[in-house]
Amino acid sequence: MLGIRDAFLAVWSALRIFWEELFTFVVCNLLLIALCIPVVTAPAAIVALHYVCDLAARDKAISIRDYFDGFRQYFLRGTALVLLDVLVGLLLFANIWFYGQFDATWAILVRAIWIGITLFWALLQVYLVPMFVVQVEPKILTAWKNAAFMVLAGPFFCAIIGIVNLTVIVLSLVLMVPAMTFGFSLAALISCVALNNRLDAL
Repeated sequence: MLGIRDAFLAVWSALRIFWEELFTFVVCNLLLIALCIPVVTAPAAIVALHYVCDLAARDKAISIRDYFDGFRQYFLRGTALVLLDVLVGLLLFANIWFYGQFDATWAILVRAIWIGITLFWALLQVYLVPMFVVQVEPKILTAWKNAAFMVLAGPFFCAIIGIVNLTVIVLSLVLMVPAMTFGFSLAALISCVALNNRLDAL
């Protein structure tokens, strides 16, 4: 129950920060969408948004310039991180689909294992990019390892943050206007605040 309470406190804290820096987050959200149109810049655009959100989560002053600083700073490694993450996700779903073609008991068991791994990968998304930008040295494998540790250290906390973020993104996409103005920034900020909350707790 403590993890659940902490998760909602983290969400509330993120909402407060978001309101205080609303203009900056709206502009960053628009920049993210614009930079995702040429697909090649989309991964770095995602990491740059989390860079700004991490600064805000640590009570540092933020500006639109920070977004471009993050974009330049993490362009290569950030792109590699996101592409690797997408590749892993595709491989996981491909395994689930493949073993779903068989009715044998062993295939059902193997598929269940892959589903479990995929669920863990999904929880990892809460911390992966925020962990990458918060590290002193942005190493991809270290970010994966540390994000996995954070999930295992507080799975209920992570699951609630993940559900909240998924709800924000889905509603934003359905309603369109939030997606265009603030939805992605809010989800990224919630993840960054949640990570800093867990780091402080540990």
